[in-house]
Amino acid sequence: MPRLLEIKGKDEFYQFLNGFVQYMVSSKKLSINTVQTYLTSIKSYFRKHGFKIYNEDVKQLIDMPRKIKETRVPLTQKEIKLLLAEATPYMRMVLLWLASSGMRISEFLQLTKGDVKLDMDPVQIYLRGETTKTKTDRVTFISQQAKESMTNTMFKAYTPLSDLLNIEQQFDRLRTKCDLASKYRNTNVHHITLHTFRSFFRTQAGKINADIAEDIAGHEGYLKQYIRPSLEDKIAFYKQIEPSLTI
Repeated sequence: MPRLLEIKGKDEFYQFLNGFVQYMVSSKKLSINTVQTYLTSIKSYFRKHGFKIYNEDVKQLIDMPRKIKETRVPLTQKEIKLLLAEATPYMRMVLLWLASSGMRISEFLQLTKGDVKLDMDPVQIYLRGETTKTKTDRVTFISQQAKESMTNTMFKAYTPLSDLLNIEQQFDRLRTKCDLASKYRNTNVHHITLHTFRSFFRTQAGKINADIAEDIAGHEGYLKQYIRPSLEDKIAFYKQIEPSLTI
């Protein structure tokens, strides 16, 4: 620290930080995300000790490794069929509801009886703002196939984290059993996750109308300011895409 205080604010100080970054990359073989996390913590530490660190200098003088973006692998109906064939009744229901509605798994787990209108055609799902990622209410739907998969354990008290962990562990075992556990080489993320079923919905729905697909999936963006489809429009749209969401 005495030596670093002498070079505080100078290019030499940033060269020291750059040397540390290159050490983490070359010698320790750490992932890009880990390197970025460590550097953020170190910068915070130095700021608390009187070092002024300017982001522009960081950009110019520290050679951060660039992330390699791998092409995302689409989830196919063939893979979904394979998973459904080996799934428990409860997991089968989960997968069909996610694939046909575009819900996030956390949104699905927090559904109550009052949120699901089983007497409507198609079945309407009311997602309350307090359970959505964007904190905004929205309406989505499920297919007839998903409705028929419904089990008696559909609605139960939601326990954050533990319920998510439990369903992730169940899906991991199913994915491994079906020999579908391949991963992206640079992020260690599986090609197929529970979130991938949401992507499957968005891909199929987007082929008909990308704007309504975004609205039902709950993606925020500038379009929400101008494109506000009615419930009738959404119902008509869903009936169009339902065949492509039926496995």
